[in-house]
Parts: sequence; C-alpha cells; structure tokens
Amino acid sequence: MMDMAALYHRRKQQAQKEQQRYLKLLFNDHFVLFLFLCFGLAILALKQAVQTDAFATANRPYWYLALTGLALFFLHLGQLDTQLKQADAIFLLGAEEGLAGPYLREAWRHSLRLAFIWQGLGWFLMMPILLYLGWHGPSRYGALLLLLLAMKAVLLQQDYRQLFVQAGRPLPIGLRLLVGCLLCYLFFCLPELGQWVLACLLTIFAGWALYDGRTLGQSLSFERTLAQAGQYQQRRYAFYRLFAEVPKQTTVVKRHAALDVFLKALPFQKDPLQRLYWLSCFRAGEQGRLIVRLTLLLLCLLPFIQMTANWGWICLGAGFAYLLELQLLPIADRLNQVFWTRFYFVHPDRRRQAFARFARKVTGLAALLVTLVLAISQSFLAGLFFLLAACLTSYLWQQLYLPKKRSNS
Repeated sequence: MMDMAALYHRRKQQAQKEQQRYLKLLFNDHFVLFLFLCFGLAILALKQAVQTDAFATANRPYWYLALTGLALFFLHLGQLDTQLKQADAIFLLGAEEGLAGPYLREAWRHSLRLAFIWQGLGWFLMMPILLYLGWHGPSRYGALLLLLLAMKAVLLQQDYRQLFVQAGRPLPIGLRLLVGCLLCYLFFCLPELGQWVLACLLTIFAGWALYDGRTLGQSLSFERTLAQAGQYQQRRYAFYRLFAEVPKQTTVVKRHAALDVFLKALPFQKDPLQRLYWLSCFRAGEQGRLIVRLTLLLLCLLPFIQMTANWGWICLGAGFAYLLELQLLPIADRLNQVFWTRFYFVHPDRRRQAFARFARKVTGLAALLVTLVLAISQSFLAGLFFLLAACLTSYLWQQLYLPKKRSNS
C-alpha cells in the first residue's frame, strides 16, 4: 500500500525546490538594495513619528486600526497547502482513505507550522509600534502572540473542514474579515487582563475546533479538495509571475481605461518607437504598475520624513531614480526579442535613442510629481535637491550603465 505521508513529503520537497529557484530570481542584488531602501525609509519615518505627536494618546485609535490591518494581512498568509493535482482524482481514487487520513493530516501540520511562522513575523513587526504606544512588559505581547496563533489555527481548521463531504457551507469571506477585524481591534483596546481573557477564550475555541475536526470521517470531497489546491497553486504562480516568466502559465494584464486618454495622445507619426515603449510599459507588462506603486509608496512616506541635511534628499532622489530606471530595463529587452520585427529596418542607434527619451520622460514625470509634493510638505530647497539628484542619476545611468550592458549582451 502506498505511503501517503511519504507521498506528501516528496511533493512538498519538489515544491520547495521550485520555490527556491524562483526566489533566487526575486532576491537579486537590485531587489535587496530596494528592500534596504524601503527599510531605511520606514525606520526614518517611525523615528520622526516618535519625535512628534503622531504617537500621542489622542491618535491611538488610528494606530490600532493600522495594527489591525497588519494583523489581518498576516492572518491571510499561510494557507492550506495540500499539493494535490488534478490527476489525483483518477489515480488516487482507490486510496481515498489514505488520502483523507495520513496525507491531509500531514498537509495540515505542515501548513500550520508555516502559518505560525508568518504570525510570529507579524507579531515581531508589531512590537516596535506597540512599544512606543506604551506597551511595557512581556505579558501583553504574549497575549497578542497567543491571539494571533489561535485565530490562525481556527481559520486553517475551517479550510481543512471544507475538504470533506460532512462539512457545511463555509463562512463568507466578508464575514470572516469582519469578525477578524472586530476581534483584533477589540484586543488592542482592552486592558491587559481583558486581553488575556480574550486570548484564552479564542485558544479554548481553537482547541475545540481542532478536536471536532477528528470526527469528520473519511468521506473526502474531491471536487472541493482539487478546487482548493488549484486556487492555491494559481496564487503561488501569480506571485512568481511578478518577477519571472512561469512556464505554461498565462499572464493577464489589466486594461486601465483611465490610461486610454493619455495613450491616445501620444504622437505616433513623429516618434513611433517611443510610442511603442509607452504602450509596452502600460499595456503589455507589469512595469507601469510597479513604477506607479513605487511612486505612491514614496509619496506616502514623505509626510513622515524630516531631514535637516540636504544630502539626505540627494540620496533619496538618486535611489528613487535608480529604482525607476531598473524597472524600465525589461521593456527594452522584451521589445528587442518580440516586437521589433515590425521595425526591422530601423537602425539600432535610433532604438536606443528612443528608449533613452522614453526612460527620461518616465523618470522625469515621476520625480517631478514627488518634487511637487516634497516642496509643499517640506521645503522648496528639499524638492530642488531631490529633482536634481534624480535627473543626474538618470543621465549617468543612460550614459554609463546602459552602453556597458549593451556591449556585454
């Protein structure tokens, strides 16, 4: 008889090897530099917020809402990973007892361990904010960790119950989100004794849910199980497609109707190559959305950043322009491989000049938007230093790095 637990371990190892291969592409030198930049900006914003009245008692409800959102985000991470495939409905049909027993129990244990790791990470990220909000002593932090682990165990057990025929209708996603939001916000508002009471009650409920799950029997619903496994796999591959090409996976690019007015205004007769770059950025790839997200992230952090030295704004502008130029590189590579057949007789120098003009306009528009907000929220001199550093970095990138990259390729 087939060892179903060993089968799950083999599939889990194959999935981990695939995950490691994609994560190596994600955590490259450029992305690690971007993470360090975001981490430094977050620390700087937190330090500035602590020195002002942003952490005053009157603003605590807003910070509790932010902490509730952070808790819900990490509660969403760590889904049930069964590693089942569509062919299992045929080849493992005779082994339903082993599939519903050792296989799924091992899958649930592995998913629970990963989910607890995610909750521990979220709890660790909440600690600095809670410390400055006046949470002293390990007691309240222990109650918070117990609450997060109990809530995640209940959510994971509910997903596990839905794989069996005896399970009832699942709770709507909106109701689960509302209950989680109310429990987390109530926990942050309660005193220390009330927090421990709420955490212990949820822990008792989680223990009862885990014990009740043993009485589900062995009647496995292949339709629900395969649908859940397919959705989990699609979410995982959707994450991989953000930074790599996934074989045998289609990429869906959303069409934003708001951009039609801007894209139709581009002069096609005067510079068709540059227009093709714009269309590729916002219609045929993820680069446009990544640039918009990076700009919005910096705009959200600007009100919390206070720098007395001008070199700080110079470094921020240079790093911002560097990241924007880095996001634009795949557009040129993709067009050279796929779309340039229509412009076969166009000289390569004209292509490079068109891409350089396109990159300067994208970086200039984004930097100009940040400069305007910076001049309003901080000072005109800070915005000027930011803009000059961004323009200089973009110029040096195109004059020094791009020719070297083309010669190497």
